[in-house]
Amino acid sequence: MPFDENLIEEVRGLLSTTDGARELNADEEAEVIQGVRDRFVIDEDVRWWWTSVKPESVTLHYGDANGLDSLRRLLPSGEVVRLAITDDHFAPWPVIEGDVPSLLGLLGELSFFEFFVTSRTCDWVIFDTHHNDLVVAGALLEPARSLIDSLPHGGHSG
Repeated sequence: MPFDENLIEEVRGLLSTTDGARELNADEEAEVIQGVRDRFVIDEDVRWWWTSVKPESVTLHYGDANGLDSLRRLLPSGEVVRLAITDDHFAPWPVIEGDVPSLLGLLGELSFFEFFVTSRTCDWVIFDTHHNDLVVAGALLEPARSLIDSLPHGGHSG
């Protein structure tokens, strides 16, 4: 199934008016995808990598609440991060790089789609799923654990 070209064009349109974010080229995208795959994914052939996370993880269920609020609380505010637009598709995926406020602003302007966010060094990953969960692995495990009790629907460690 091909990507929703309307979604990609909408993202690109927003990027053209967003300072602090850019679409990565194919080589950069491949590097991000390989970094997350190598560090966090058991079976790269599954459609939803969050179903095959290899290290310990935490799942935060945000339900009907705004998932971007939970994401904002997890993301290191001073970092440049990478957002892969997975949207129910197999890799490769378009990847956007930008500062946290710019990427959160971009996500806030778009309708829901599945994605993951990772650092430049791929030392953590956050998957946003179609079950309204954030699946967190790597260096952000402790901050994710501290959020479990503050979410309306909680979460669990896996």
